[in-house]
Amino acid sequence: MQWGIRDDLRFCRVGDRTIFLDLRTERYFGLPAAADQAFRQFLAATPPSANDERELQPLIARGLLVPGGAAASSVQPPAKNQAEGDLRFALPDRVSPVIVALALGCELTAMLAARKQSLNTIASDLDRWRCGAAPEKDRSPTDLETYAALAAAFERIALLLRPADRCLIKALAFLRACRSRNLFPSLVFGVRANPFAAHCWVQHHALVLNDELERVRIYTPILVL
Repeated sequence: MQWGIRDDLRFCRVGDRTIFLDLRTERYFGLPAAADQAFRQFLAATPPSANDERELQPLIARGLLVPGGAAASSVQPPAKNQAEGDLRFALPDRVSPVIVALALGCELTAMLAARKQSLNTIASDLDRWRCGAAPEKDRSPTDLETYAALAAAFERIALLLRPADRCLIKALAFLRACRSRNLFPSLVFGVRANPFAAHCWVQHHALVLNDELERVRIYTPILVL
């Protein structure tokens, strides 16, 4: 039987480990060493040994591998989304009160919405928001100025709101503000190992918009929306 990866499962390699994100349950997990090795052989399309097949049975039983499932390339984040820079040195000294008010409103809205939004709902919303958006090549050169103004505004309101464990809320708020300006950057989820941690941020091509490169570069992208 031809097995493939469940289409709402994402994964990436972090060092010598495979880390998975199950969008259905919104949980990250890894595999025991033997099963991880078998999964790598599965990805390489090499004929699995009897031991490999035995190690993969728990994945099949959990529905992570399914008959006729997705190819690995369709559930891995594209390499082009590796971050290479940020906006730290481009932030304006002054920000319009209108932009600050927009940022505050978007963050408060995101705080309320986060209680009932799943990752699948977030992904669907982003797809819907992008429908009818102008192609990337038609974007104005002033987009980076807009991103910088928004980033500066969100830095201002960060002094008013609790900073810890809010990366998803901050990212969703930034995306809402971008949408109001007809801009649709990517939402990137990243992971690291030893110790495990997960983080998310907003990115335009290889440019980090609402975070710092030094912070996000320690994470390997596992999901890009």
